[in-house]
Amino acid sequence: MCVDVKKIRRVFTNLISNALKYIQPPVVIKATCTIRADEVVFTIEDNGKGVLEADLSSIFNKFFRIDKSRSAEKGGTGLGLARC
Repeated sequence: MCVDVKKIRRVFTNLISNALKYIQPPVVIKATCTIRADEVVFTIEDNGKGVLEADLSSIFNKFFRIDKSRSAEKGGTGLGLARC
């Protein structure tokens, strides 16, 4: 199995960056890696409020933002997960 290090680093950076932007202290971020047969599963969890079920199907769409009201305050374009 081959992994593009630059791309996987971009994914982890985006996920952790999003967690840090949208979480209130105390911040807890947990990363795990599990190897199962022919796959590697990475999980990143935080103690934030999470994503509503209704928004889950859209989080990889370009320019999609969970919290529209915070876009100017927090910066970003809504492209992070779409690019990853």
